[in-house]
Amino acid sequence: MKCHLSRPPLPLRRRTAGFSMIELLILLAILGLMAGVIATNGRRVAAGQQQRAAIASVQQSVWEGATAASARGVETELVRTATGLVVKETGSGTVLRSFDIPSAVATNMPMGQVLLFTPPGRVDLASLQALPSPLTLTVNGHTFTVRISLIGEVKVTS
Repeated sequence: MKCHLSRPPLPLRRRTAGFSMIELLILLAILGLMAGVIATNGRRVAAGQQQRAAIASVQQSVWEGATAASARGVETELVRTATGLVVKETGSGTVLRSFDIPSAVATNMPMGQVLLFTPPGRVDLASLQALPSPLTLTVNGHTFTVRISLIGEVKVTS
């Protein structure tokens, strides 16, 4: 009688449910690359939005001052404060509108009264001539030149 002591062959190892370590590392690398690209583009988009918002605030505040002087028949003024621009009636001091300027924005616009608007809706020539020349607005390292006309039109060039 012959005796075989051999065992039956072991079944091949079956893969368990889930991901292998290599698959997880590849997935993390791809996600890391995507996050880097999104963060870089997101900063660029945010910087562009901040530039547009600062320019719009200056344009809107000048337009608002000229329009208020024309519509109300009183002198109005544009005043720069530590945090932004304020349009108010000169005589009563009533604040008509305020515009915030982000802290990342630098300008050579003087503090206090910037412009005076007369009842026909025009910018007072003396206040316009008192502005720095050129009037600049710097946002995220990009400098813009601001030109204001007698009728309150604001042109911004880079």
